[in-house]
This record gives sequence, C-alpha cells and structure tokens, in this order.
Amino acid sequence: MTHKDVDRTSRIILPADTFSSGQIESKLWLCKHLEFVSRNHQVHEGPGYIVWLYGGWIGMLAFLLWTRARTPVKRVVNFDLDSDSLEQSTRLNETWHWKGAYRAICQNLDELNYHDLIQKYNEPEPHLIVNTAIEHMPNSRWYESIPKGKLLALQATDMDHGEPVVDFHSLTDLETRYPIESMIYRGKLDFDYNNGTKFSRFMTIGFK
Repeated sequence: MTHKDVDRTSRIILPADTFSSGQIESKLWLCKHLEFVSRNHQVHEGPGYIVWLYGGWIGMLAFLLWTRARTPVKRVVNFDLDSDSLEQSTRLNETWHWKGAYRAICQNLDELNYHDLIQKYNEPEPHLIVNTAIEHMPNSRWYESIPKGKLLALQATDMDHGEPVVDFHSLTDLETRYPIESMIYRGKLDFDYNNGTKFSRFMTIGFK
C-alpha cells in the first residue's frame, strides 16, 4: 500500500469512551506488566509475540503495545462482534495493518472454539491471549477451549454502566471464574473521580 492508496477523506470516528481515563490507564497498566513478562518469561520464538485480542473493540491495546515498543509484538488479531469498531480499529492501527501485522475479525467467540478460529481464519497459534472485556461475555466457552499452558492476560471490572452481562465484584471473582494455573501477576486498579463515580479493574496474567 502506498500513500495514494489511502483515502485521505476518510475519518476515524472513535467511540466517546476510547480515550477515557478508565480505558487508557487500564490498558497502560496491562502493557507495563506484559513488558515485565516479556523480559522474564520466554514464551515465544522469533521476533515477537503473536497476540489474540478477545473482544478487542477499537484496538487501542494493540496501538499502545506497538507505540510503547517495549514488548516485542509480531502480530495482533482482534476478534470482536462490533464490525464498525473493528473497521475503526484497522484505521487506528493502519501503520501495522498495511504491513500485514494487524488483522480485525468480526466473530462471535461463543460460536467457534480456539482450534476452530485457527482453522477458519488460517491464523498461527497465538503466544498470548488477552481478554479485557470479560464482563461483556455471557459464558466461558471462549476460555474453556483455550489449551492448558497458554499465556493469558485477563481484565474485568465492577463498573456499573448498564452494559455488563456478568457481574464481577472482586479480584477473587475473576480468579475463581477464570482460573490460572501459574500466576505471574494479580492485582486491582482503583478509580475514584471524587464525584460519586468509582470503580475497580481486576487483572490476572499467567499460564492457564
């Protein structure tokens, strides 16, 4: 792709919540701990991680990982149900999309298991699977099909914004519903805006 191939009249119209402090700080928190993992745990061969995002939405995590450039990332595949958000995610990550390093796939993760995704979309196995939208997923089929020993990074929140279909109230809730065999990191990030709005984000990173 050359500069003349890009439609300069197109605009990236991102959802209002894209750059909210809750979104950005939660993803930076994840990036920083993945940087620790990449330094201390050998989980890939070659130039970098192949990362799958489950419910990756607008692709901001991919953008941050690449621009921070502290975790070696070879390829990111973003699976989400929202085709409009995926289109915008491709524009946001155009720098890597045109090189073949970023791919957005509209897919209900309840309908295909881990191995089906590999076969249907002809993708290599990921080194890392990230799900930061667990509270929006009504069941655990996506998790159950992931092989033992796969590196996972999971986030859930107790934010009350009317959209979650699964309630999480603590870090223990996350660990109980989606257990990790070999834990590298577990923690909580609190947000309090001093206006009555407060919530927490829970995160675990480790090998299933």
